[in-house]
Amino acid sequence: MSVEVLAIGSDNLVRLDNLKNASTDAYVNTATVNFVLKDADGNVVVGSTPMPYVSASNGRYEGTIDDTVPLAENGLYTIEITATDGSTVLFRKIPCIAKFRSNK
Repeated sequence: MSVEVLAIGSDNLVRLDNLKNASTDAYVNTATVNFVLKDADGNVVVGSTPMPYVSASNGRYEGTIDDTVPLAENGLYTIEITATDGSTVLFRKIPCIAKFRSNK
């Protein structure tokens, strides 16, 4: 599993792509999707934040970690995404590390 980079001092896009119903293979565009950002100790850094559906995108949901969120350089974090559509729930954990963007 790859580790995503969170850019310190920048807005960071949190995205869930191609959400589908595994039984029907149809895109799910009506789910309730939220994310939480936690530090390496499991402490909540950013509480439950909505990820609205992106219009006409076939199952894409996006949210933002604001540039003002205090991230420690080389700090390890986890983004937890929960999508709920009726009684169906999808849960994902994405490991991250916080870095300053380079000028390259």
